[in-house]
Amino acid sequence: MLLKYGYICAHTMDQIDEICIYARKFPDGTFKKNPPLGASNSWPFLTVFQNVDYLAKELEMTPVTDQSGRLKKQIEILDPPMQELVPGFIELRVRLEEGLRRKEFLFIPEDMAKLYNDADPRRGAAKGIDPFELGDKFKETHADIASAARCLALGEGTASVFHLMRALEFVVKKLSGRLKITVTHKTPWRVLTNSMDGKIKKMDDDTPAKKKKKNQWELACTNLHHVGSVWRNETMHPSATYTPRQAMDVFDACRVLMNSLARL
Repeated sequence: MLLKYGYICAHTMDQIDEICIYARKFPDGTFKKNPPLGASNSWPFLTVFQNVDYLAKELEMTPVTDQSGRLKKQIEILDPPMQELVPGFIELRVRLEEGLRRKEFLFIPEDMAKLYNDADPRRGAAKGIDPFELGDKFKETHADIASAARCLALGEGTASVFHLMRALEFVVKKLSGRLKITVTHKTPWRVLTNSMDGKIKKMDDDTPAKKKKKNQWELACTNLHHVGSVWRNETMHPSATYTPRQAMDVFDACRVLMNSLARL
């Protein structure tokens, strides 16, 4: 279970308990009026429904949503004494507990939670998330890179590397197209990098700027040859598996490589 959900669930239960305690102390007080002296932004009335509705939506707990809606409507229309709201809040707490018991959660280690959250649109990440910070470069790879990040956070090392190789295969085809190499969806990685070698050798290098550019292309092609031999061929033809630690090394290396390729 994501640590964020665990915290919000526990905090929301505490908020409901606080509201019920307040109702016993001040039975004639209402939800909208007569808050305790010194109440601040931490006062549970201010955020309890926000937290409940967030959990109900994220975890697809329709009974919780229904009970929350009934309570909010009762408060909005009648603002009855708190003692009359206690049964409704107790029912809300029960529905939360029952809803949580029916759910299965994945545990993500604390050091991986940010990686997962930053790459998952369901956790608030923007559509088209860009884990490698490539900007406008290689936009078609962003979804696979985000999937690689999520798989890595979940301990699925081989799946993470598989997505990274899909992303790099797109990059190889993109760079091949820039060198005027004919590319089809069936053209193998090795054929493309070999063709890139031939094109790069023919590049002009009669000025310092052209020579620098040619050297950059040569280095890029060498790296792609290496990736194809060491990672890509083994991963795409399942004769290799990767531990989470190995996959993290591949993930970090691909981040560096793709950022260097984006500068070509």
